[in-house]
Amino acid sequence: GIKPTSANKAEPPQDEAGVAISEVLQAMRRHPSGATVQEKGCQALETLSLDNSNKEKVAQKGGILVVLAAMQLHPLDAGVQAAGCAVLQRLAMNDANEESIGLNGGIPLILNALEQHPDDLRLQNLAVHARNKKEMVQAGGVVQIISI
Repeated sequence: GIKPTSANKAEPPQDEAGVAISEVLQAMRRHPSGATVQEKGCQALETLSLDNSNKEKVAQKGGILVVLAAMQLHPLDAGVQAAGCAVLQRLAMNDANEESIGLNGGIPLILNALEQHPDDLRLQNLAVHARNKKEMVQAGGVVQIISI
């Protein structure tokens, strides 16, 4: 008789993006003091979050908190701040994520990035285009934005 091979077996589809998101977050959690790991991790999460379903996966796996922690731990690193703002901007395109970013202290971190890196145009652009404008105003962000 014919023996079934692995090619003949129906295997469940792999969630490659979900696996990648988990691996990136695991690396970021393992190396919180490594600015390069945090920056590259945020960049990877931003790229993975181009897909709408992945925005939800990043949030479900705790990615918003990991990104906020990276920004909090590396306030003077423009690369971490820019990458953090970029991924937050991308994730905030999902309303639930936008709310989570605001509720978990994201707005003050974005404003701090503006304040600490006034000459980084990429960062300024990303921070100013964050979707939580109401919370930015309430947190005193108008002063930073006007001074740009």
